[in-house]
Amino acid sequence: MEKIVCLDTDQNAWNIDGSASDRPPYQSSWIREWEEATDQARGYCSYVGCKNMAVDGGHVWISRLKSVYIAPICKKCNYYENTRRQQGSKSKIRRGTTLLQRPYTSDMLNAPRRISSCVQSRNCQECGQSISGAPKNHLFCSDCFMSEIPRVVTHPTSPARRCQGCSSDISDRPPTHQLCYDCFQRSESIDSNRSAKRQRRQCECCGGKCISCSPPKYMAIPPVVAHPSSPTRRCQSCRSDISDRPPSHQLCYDCFQRSESRVTNVSANRHRRRCECCGECISDSPPNHTMCYDCFKKDEPDEDESDEDESDEDESDEGEPDENESDEDESDENESYESD
Repeated sequence: MEKIVCLDTDQNAWNIDGSASDRPPYQSSWIREWEEATDQARGYCSYVGCKNMAVDGGHVWISRLKSVYIAPICKKCNYYENTRRQQGSKSKIRRGTTLLQRPYTSDMLNAPRRISSCVQSRNCQECGQSISGAPKNHLFCSDCFMSEIPRVVTHPTSPARRCQGCSSDISDRPPTHQLCYDCFQRSESIDSNRSAKRQRRQCECCGGKCISCSPPKYMAIPPVVAHPSSPTRRCQSCRSDISDRPPSHQLCYDCFQRSESRVTNVSANRHRRRCECCGECISDSPPNHTMCYDCFKKDEPDEDESDEDESDEDESDEGEPDENESDEDESDENESYESD
């Protein structure tokens, strides 16, 4: 019994090659067979984008369903030289179309494929069979891919790649590889030997004895030797040779020490404070002090002396009578005498 399918989405499809040998029964047409099997009336063409009326029942291959179906299409779309309905043209059958399944005959299997002019034909790299309808990343047909024959997979348009060491073919290796396995192993061993020699430490005095196993603290301190082509550098103060010193040095060690001590003394004298009276250093005193302790005590009057001065003033006030009081007493005596 023939199977009837209704599409729920637009599906990739094209006119199948080799369908001319599949004749409808009872000398009728495929469009009538489709109408009787589906109980539907023909309408517009089933291909997406075509607005012509359907007059033929065409054999189409539905890519997702992997089978041949009868679909109502127009005469233009059913024409075998129409490149827009050939394999690889990205044509689609619109959703909602009812399809009538047909068997996949030997003529359809062996018929030469008509590929759309906009798509380049691709063949299997093993047997040469056309695989234009397969995904773009496929390089073999299904039979050759499932076989266990070992083969080198190369892109048909990619040139053969050669090893940079021995010129052997490395086309089956990843694109980042530039050497074959043997040459890569040899280069790795050479690099490891070089790194081992690079890490080996020699005595800096004799240069012949290996001290790689000795701790770093036992390394001899090498003397600093000036480059023979470098000019002799002199100390700016005593003119002694300082060619063995770093390039930034301009003084020998002794002159540098003297200059450092001089700078220290100058900076110390710059911040030193003196007593205003005797000139003694008072840098360790508070900032508001301007005299040393001795000079400050000398200028400040003693408390005992101030007390004695005050007592002397009181005694002098008691011993000497006041002139006003004496005058008043004399005036009182005169008045009393006159009254008598």
